[in-house]
Order: sequence, then C-alpha cells, then structure tokens
Amino acid sequence: MAKFKVLKQVDGKKENKRFEPGEEVELTVKRVQEIETNIDKQKKFKGTGPYFERIEEPSE
Repeated sequence: MAKFKVLKQVDGKKENKRFEPGEEVELTVKRVQEIETNIDKQKKFKGTGPYFERIEEPSE
C-alpha cells in the first residue's frame, strides 16, 4: 500500500467511500490507476485528472 493525497473529490466504489480533497489515503498504486482510468473513460470527466498525488515516505 502507498500513501496518496486526494486532489479532487472522487467516489471509491470498491472502498464504499468518498475521498475528499486534502485527505491522505492508503491505496495500492494499481487501484489508484484503476480509479483514474475509469474516471477518464467518462466523457464529461475526460482529461480532468489527476485525482491523486503520491506522498513519498521520508527516508530515515
């Protein structure tokens, strides 16, 4: 799992959750790609991404 910052409001159907802007979430990279691909398939939302930004964990 990786940490992501939500940039735009998006509904995660599989997660049964609405992700709000500014929220930090843990999702797999594959799931984030799947969400953004599904959004981009809809005509009215095409090209409006990205919806998530990966947060790099500080190295110790």
